Amino acid sequence: MLFTIGQLSKTTSESIKTLRYWSDQGLLTHTVSESQYRQYTEKALEEVQFIRSAQKLGWSLTEIKTVLQQGCSGDSECSTVIAALERHIQEAKQRISDIQQLKENLQSRLDWARQQESLNCTSSCCVVLLSEA
Repeated sequence: MLFTIGQLSKTTSESIKTLRYWSDQGLLTHTVSESQYRQYTEKALEEVQFIRSAQKLGWSLTEIKTVLQQGCSGDSECSTVIAALERHIQEAKQRISDIQQLKENLQSRLDWARQQESLNCTSSCCVVLLSEA
């Protein structure tokens, strides 16, 4: 079955602009009809689902394109995906650590501000944010 970009958009709930962009980036398989319209097959439906799923996991379009270009060829693709998942887990752990540190810094500053009897705010910038809590 062949889909026009409009039909693919309705079927996948993706905007035509997004589908065109993904096609232009080599992420979606399509052919061009004699009348110069893009035509998509059932494979494009799977590709759209894969792209959205991977994006929800924090993958870049470059990473997604790499996997799509390799095709579903068994172990080599799976090892690429597993390595990317491991890398993303490490990146998520680092972001969590960074956010935890930010929370601790904010809490420390708030605790310091609440302990002050008087906050001498005579400068143009708030002393609560200027101080090293």
